[in-house]
Amino acid sequence: MSARRAARGRPLFAITTRTRLLEAVRRADPAKAARDAAFLVERVDRDLCARGGLRRGQVGLLLVALIGLAASLYAPFFFLRLASALLLAGAFFCGVFLRLFACAASFQHCADAEPLESEAQLPIYTIVLALYQEAAVARQLARAIDRLDYPRAKLDVKFVIEADDEPTAAALKAHAPHAPHEIVIAPEGAPRTKPRALNVAMPLARGSLVAVFDAEDLPESRQLRRAATLFAASPPSVACLQASLAIDNGELNWMTAMFALEYAALFDVYNKGLAAMGMPLFLGGTSNHFRGIR
Repeated sequence: MSARRAARGRPLFAITTRTRLLEAVRRADPAKAARDAAFLVERVDRDLCARGGLRRGQVGLLLVALIGLAASLYAPFFFLRLASALLLAGAFFCGVFLRLFACAASFQHCADAEPLESEAQLPIYTIVLALYQEAAVARQLARAIDRLDYPRAKLDVKFVIEADDEPTAAALKAHAPHAPHEIVIAPEGAPRTKPRALNVAMPLARGSLVAVFDAEDLPESRQLRRAATLFAASPPSVACLQASLAIDNGELNWMTAMFALEYAALFDVYNKGLAAMGMPLFLGGTSNHFRGIR
């Protein structure tokens, strides 16, 4: 940068704001930023990328197994059909027993970590929200962020929107939260997905902890403090925390009631039991908290 400025007869140094500098960096090569957001993981570690899908050998083995299983169910030999039925029943009951064990394990009490009440102990927290055509909830989203019980000076909020989503950008500017925030424009590219939008924002994250929320989320006010406390008390191998999700319109009708019941069973019972047993669990796609790598 200094060489180019000197060649143009300009001073070697310039003063600007962080936002304007980052915007200039993004505009310098938007095509590269789009490629990195979609394919950088594959170049860093191919084992972490599933873009290639199943290999031919894996597809062939899967097809042979499915064809053999289907054929055995209709085979004229009784014992062959019985063996296939028992195999399928065993797989089904494994899932049933896993849920029963997880339900029992969910009653285990976990000791609470000492909360980090001092602002000096709290790390900078980056909040990333990937939005598309969400102008209608911009005001609600800003209020939800402002209700978070966390020092505003240690918040780093990133709204990621697509380049053609001008209504959402205008709504965010009209109803901006009081916390430090930035509207990140994702460059044109494919696939236009939430993971790609998150990848666009991650190089700009300032926090050592990162939270991912959706536009319709209303996070509990002390969620960030509790997550920071758990990360501080956990070993470095703990890289992610999943907050429990709850449906807030369960009383609307019978369908929303079933939806709320399903979420309560999954996040407050099943996932809690899997965590108590030290088993892997699925992330909910929102209210995820990650430990950053610096």
